[in-house]
Formats: sequence, structure tokens, C-alpha cells
Amino acid sequence: MKKNNKWYSIFIALLVVWFLLILSSWIYKLVFEELKDNRGRGDYLKAFYAAESWIEWALLDIKDVWYAYYDEILGNKNERSIVLSDFPLDQTKMNNNKDPFVSYLIDTKTNTYSWVLNSWEHVIIPLYSIDKNKIQYDCKDLELNVTSSNSESLVWNIVGEEFWLSGYWEFDDDMEWSYKHIDTNGDLNFSKMLVGDFLNSSQSNYLIFFNSHPSEQVFYTISSKWDNFFTKPVWDIYASWKIGSYKQNIVVSLDNTSYLNILKYSIFSD
Repeated sequence: MKKNNKWYSIFIALLVVWFLLILSSWIYKLVFEELKDNRGRGDYLKAFYAAESWIEWALLDIKDVWYAYYDEILGNKNERSIVLSDFPLDQTKMNNNKDPFVSYLIDTKTNTYSWVLNSWEHVIIPLYSIDKNKIQYDCKDLELNVTSSNSESLVWNIVGEEFWLSGYWEFDDDMEWSYKHIDTNGDLNFSKMLVGDFLNSSQSNYLIFFNSHPSEQVFYTISSKWDNFFTKPVWDIYASWKIGSYKQNIVVSLDNTSYLNILKYSIFSD
């Protein structure tokens, strides 16, 4: 009697089909992962270079307004943050996975700043800030505290347009220091003036610190009250670009003292 081998053929056919399904699924997964990886790498590079471009954009804004400029773009759906979209003015049509979102912060202003000055080192602080509407706000309230034992080595000078106020050690609004001004004849005159009166009578002022000690450091804190902001001597630009789930952040620091260095030749004598 001849044996029936049909079920063997069916079993082998099922094994072949199962193997082909596993193989095709594996190949599909490899292709899908490769495409996803390539798209991710593309978004990664786009996000990096786009964030770098917005650093350049921020620098152009600063160049236009100058170093005390403060601005911020939030990384959500708003007209400033959404770029390269097919519908830039219709936020309801934005694609969160496709449309890139930009954000940046030009972090320049503060009302409290602490730092340390090395021997023979100087720093220059603009006593005003400029907002994104290019409106300038002058700091009218200021206080200096020094925590070093050699505090008298910290010499300071507040430079106005045609006025100077010089001293050493600590100060606040109610302290009187050496005031210099140029009269209508072009002569330099010396007198005394309160720090608060000087700040309220002069605009676009700059505060210059100098450590005159030959070897030791000086630790200081400068602060103002309420919304009297001044510009940090060293500040940062934070730029971010997000495409889908990929995001790149770049930070650039700028030193105002290097740009304002000529002011160090102002009068420091008391």
C-alpha cells in the first residue's frame, strides 16, 4: 500500500511561507529603521545648523541695537518661532512633526551680579538695558557690596556722557563721591555728588571696576532694586531649533568689556 506524503508537502510549504514572512519582516524592519535613522540624521543636522543660524540672527539684532539688547523667542506656536512653514500665519495648520520651531534668549539683563576681579583686572558694566522694542531703560538705583578684606583695592568709576563719578570700596544711592564734569568752556571741574543723584541726572552710564591690588582678588556684588536692570558684563545667547523629536541647543557667550575697553581710560582719581 502506497503511503500518503501530501501532509509532508503542506508542512514544508508552511515552513517556507513562515520563513519568507520572517525574512520579509526582518528586511522591512531594517529598511524602515534605516529610513528612520537617515531622516533622524537629516533632522539632527538641520536642527544643528538652524540653531547656529539663529545665533547669527541674534548677533545681527545685537549689532543693530547694540550690546544692552534683550530679546526672547518662545519655542511654541507663535509668529516669531515658526519658520519654513507652508502656512506661517495660520497656526491651526502647523505640523508639530514637520514644521521647525525656533527659540532663543539673548540673556543680557539682571538686577544682581556677583563676580571676582583678579589683580590689575577691570570690568565694564553698562547701567541700562534695551528691550525687543528697542526702548532703553536706565538703571536709577544701584548698590555695591565688597566681601574681600582688601576691599579698598576695588576702584570704581561711573561714566556718563560728559560726567564722571569716582570712588573706591562700597557705595549705595545715599553715599557721596567725587564728581567730575566738563563745563561750557571745556574745563574739567571737581565736586561731590550722591550716587543716586548722579544716576538720575545722567543716561547711558557705564560702571567700571578695577582691582588695584598687586596680588589679591576682590569679590564683589552689584545689585539694584525692583525693575532697575543693568547689562551683564558677560552674557549668553541661547538658540534652539526643534524638528519633530530632534532638538539642538547652542550657547554663545560675549564679553562686553572687550567691546567697551576704551572706557578703561576714564578718570579714576578721587
